[in-house]
Amino acid sequence: MNNSDLIVRLLESANVRWVFGVPSGPVLPLIESLRLSSIEFVLTASETSAGFMASTVGYLTENPGVCVSTVGPGATNLTTGVGCAWLDRAPVLAFTCNVPTAWLERRIQMRIDHQALFKPITKATFSLRDGRVNEALEQALAIAASEPPGPVHLDLPEDVAQANGVEAATHRSQRSSLPDRSGDIVETLSAALKKSRRPLVVTGLSFSRCKAADKLLQFIEQQRLPFVTTLHGKGFLPESHSNWAGVIGRARRTDIKAFMDQADLIIAVGYDPIEMNYEEWTGENPVVHVSTEAADNGGSVAFVWNHACDVEMAVEAMAGLPAIANAWAAQDLQNHRVSFDRALRPDSSKFAAHHVLDILRRKLAPDGILAYDVGAHTHQIASQWRTDYPKTLLATNGWSSMGYGMPAAYA
Repeated sequence: MNNSDLIVRLLESANVRWVFGVPSGPVLPLIESLRLSSIEFVLTASETSAGFMASTVGYLTENPGVCVSTVGPGATNLTTGVGCAWLDRAPVLAFTCNVPTAWLERRIQMRIDHQALFKPITKATFSLRDGRVNEALEQALAIAASEPPGPVHLDLPEDVAQANGVEAATHRSQRSSLPDRSGDIVETLSAALKKSRRPLVVTGLSFSRCKAADKLLQFIEQQRLPFVTTLHGKGFLPESHSNWAGVIGRARRTDIKAFMDQADLIIAVGYDPIEMNYEEWTGENPVVHVSTEAADNGGSVAFVWNHACDVEMAVEAMAGLPAIANAWAAQDLQNHRVSFDRALRPDSSKFAAHHVLDILRRKLAPDGILAYDVGAHTHQIASQWRTDYPKTLLATNGWSSMGYGMPAAYA
């Protein structure tokens, strides 16, 4: 067994099913090991597509998606896809196959410093060395899956890939745990709700990894609160619900902003400012930020709570709060939704984007998956397309790179 075989066995034990990439000389030892395993090597149009597909798999399965490239230009192509996993928070292992170890510091054809290239867009970068492959890959798997999830880069010199494996293939799940701050959150939130006349719930990217959506919906219904989401938050709370009030920062954003401006307390659950900075929309309102990491604070956001925590424990505790009266009226919310839907569909004698989306929504099953690329149409889709099912809308918002849509659909 060589080190490529060892890597593949570790990936199998981590429930990896596919590796996406483009073959070339330095990649062939790894591809050959994959051929003899349960993992399928998927040929992609480019290394960029491989990165997008790995990011999509990581997002959908919560197991690391895996992509691989050759040295130099292959690695630079891969960075665009890996950047998606970095800003859109998907667990990914990105392998770059490299020249033999003895040549790593030399100026030769195609070779660049892969670790310097990937450092700004990954949680960690490892250069695999003979005798320490298992250790590095164990760390990489744990780092990629830990909150917040993201990509980890592993550089594999050609001689290391083909050297005899001297380690046993072992894999232990090592996801880090987050602190339970539910008692503190409930105390702070209860006090804030008692002072507020119009509290508003906002969810986002980090909520897509929360398994307590039913408890948050229970809290929303108990407190009679409207909620809005970001693009990445769509479907994790049902958009057919009478308390749904729209998507922040997308088509007809001024209508949503006008509604949100009525709020005097923001309860942000799983909100990641990578989609839209708090400074752009919260104004002077107090903000309760409940997420897996504290939000960056430039000093202008009025946080009353802003700490990393176990979101599921926090939401379960929030659901136990007794109802606290507020000034929201169900009819006002209904009028807002009707007006918003009408504004999304202006009268037109021509076949317009909103017609296409309505037809697709009628034809596609309620749990059907829509994957789409970046462009002006993303704004209309985010606001008009409705779903009650999580992970049925595949798009990149943090990274927002063109070229994502088709690879995501294939993945």
